[in-house]
Amino acid sequence: MEGISIIIPNYNKEKYIEKCVNSVLEQGYMPKEIIIVDDCSTDNTRTILRRYANEGKIILLENDTNNGAAQSRNNCLAVATKEYVAVQDADDYCTKERFERQVAVLEKNPSFDLYQPGYRNSMRQGKR
Repeated sequence: MEGISIIIPNYNKEKYIEKCVNSVLEQGYMPKEIIIVDDCSTDNTRTILRRYANEGKIILLENDTNNGAAQSRNNCLAVATKEYVAVQDADDYCTKERFERQVAVLEKNPSFDLYQPGYRNSMRQGKR
């Protein structure tokens, strides 16, 4: 159970999803699992995510009906197996130390239920 489950709800983020997934894959912290729900994307996102899943890099859940981000997160939580859980949006990317730092803070402060450091949003940085 040791490690971190990174959950990513997704809907129509083909412009951002590869940067998002690659930033999580580049994390130094191990063990980790990446769980992504594709919530009925109508663009090329699902094809991109299936490639990552076929390579064994992510766990891909595919919704048959559009349920929204909250339900997608809950679907990810239902299959998460690691001690810690981190949430990332599909149009965000993270620094290489994000999860290592998060886990270190949580381990030093066992009374914390939640710790959310800063993140970078691709859409907000003029990369639409």
